[in-house]
Amino acid sequence: ALPLSKAVKARRLASGDKLIIYTDGLIEARNKQAQQFGLHGLNEFVQRHHLLDSEAFNIRLIGDLEAFSENNFHDDVLLMTLTVK
Repeated sequence: ALPLSKAVKARRLASGDKLIIYTDGLIEARNKQAQQFGLHGLNEFVQRHHLLDSEAFNIRLIGDLEAFSENNFHDDVLLMTLTVK
């Protein structure tokens, strides 16, 4: 974990931007080949589905993650997405 002073950065968000908060269990989820979903998988998902509202975005992401890992998680997964109005 980074010290809070190094982890916090100011960003101005515009209408439609998303703030995605998640635990490491999301990006560390693995498939049968032991490949992680990773930041790459998350970034690809965001690129494809960024126009969804927050609820649909979360439902779709968790569904994709369950399919990727065959619903076999080794860590907790928390996901919260906020969409700027």
